[in-house]
Amino acid sequence: MRKLKRLSRELSRRQEGSGRWNRTNKKLAKLQRRIANRRLEYPHQMTTKIAHTYRVIGVEDLNVAGMKRNHRLALSIADAGFGEIHRQRAYKSEGYGGMLVAMDRFFPSSRLCHVCGCINSDLTLADRTWTCDCGAVLDRDLNAALNIERQALEMVAGVGSRRPKTPGERMSDSSAQSASKRENRAEERRPSKPCQFGTVW
Repeated sequence: MRKLKRLSRELSRRQEGSGRWNRTNKKLAKLQRRIANRRLEYPHQMTTKIAHTYRVIGVEDLNVAGMKRNHRLALSIADAGFGEIHRQRAYKSEGYGGMLVAMDRFFPSSRLCHVCGCINSDLTLADRTWTCDCGAVLDRDLNAALNIERQALEMVAGVGSRRPKTPGERMSDSSAQSASKRENRAEERRPSKPCQFGTVW
């Protein structure tokens, strides 16, 4: 970026149409083309690596248009190219035999505690860490990633939906899993049927 600023400043000081202006203009165009190619290459490398590494990819269906209304973040959000990244991730995961699982737009990934399942409705964008009522100290981004991972795996397994589970539902699921494990252990400990011997004529 420093080189881009320097060449832009240098071009503005040249007399338009002169030999020096033409040479500086060619340098600036070459640098801009290089920057554009790098910006196009990085999403391809990133999405290819993700699709090749993970079989199940959980993503959020973000309201990008609403996020752009924040004048402080609008330029950075538009510059990130979420739509193109999502498009590449979708067809590449399908090409590698993976699955792309999208969360509901209103899924509270950041506000949902991954430990107890409580939802912090007072969480703001400025809060990067917060403490749940259960005592867990949560990092906003890590907590959201863990919630998205859990929800995506539950949706793939057919036991989850695009909405978060309540603490009561989580407790009932864990109780059912514990009961199933106990039954399996009892079945394994049961003695096998005695062998029946007979005479073969």
